[in-house]
Amino acid sequence: MAENRSNEAVPKNQHLVLANFIWHLNKQVPYYLDILESKFGPRNPKFKFVTVQKSQNDIPHISFPGGYNEDGCVVDIRIGAEPWESCKYGHGTWQVAHECVHLLDPVVGGTTNLEEGLASWFQNDPRFHSDSVKQYIVQNKKKDARYEVARNLVLCCMPQLIPAVKEIRSSGTRIRDITTDALAEK
Repeated sequence: MAENRSNEAVPKNQHLVLANFIWHLNKQVPYYLDILESKFGPRNPKFKFVTVQKSQNDIPHISFPGGYNEDGCVVDIRIGAEPWESCKYGHGTWQVAHECVHLLDPVVGGTTNLEEGLASWFQNDPRFHSDSVKQYIVQNKKKDARYEVARNLVLCCMPQLIPAVKEIRSSGTRIRDITTDALAEK
């Protein structure tokens, strides 16, 4: 069966299509992490990415299936039900791109405007994506105001923000812990 790389829905009972979709999403993670590490420095090696799965609460996020341990543990990416159930490559990959930013420094709890802004910037910048994701970005009319505010804050500081975040992270500081004072010093 041919792979559906468009944003069109496919019949739900086609297990081969779903397996191909899962394979495709998992294949994108190292691609996106390579880009992100080149921009923001290496991810925390204590955390091992395992797989992309469907979110149980329909909210895309990173998950710690064996529990969180600051000394290291495994991490999954969970994506929402809509792209999962319909195998929408553009939408699913777009969510994976966002969550890959969180894989750089996985933490439990809330995120900051900086981290969500970087994640939203990365997932919406067409330079980093395939045609199906670019198509989804153009067609996606549903924008979450919280992410848009964070993304706009990041955009107003580009391109200087990228090397500043990379330099601060090189000292072991997680993205979540980067302060505006630390950024202003760079």
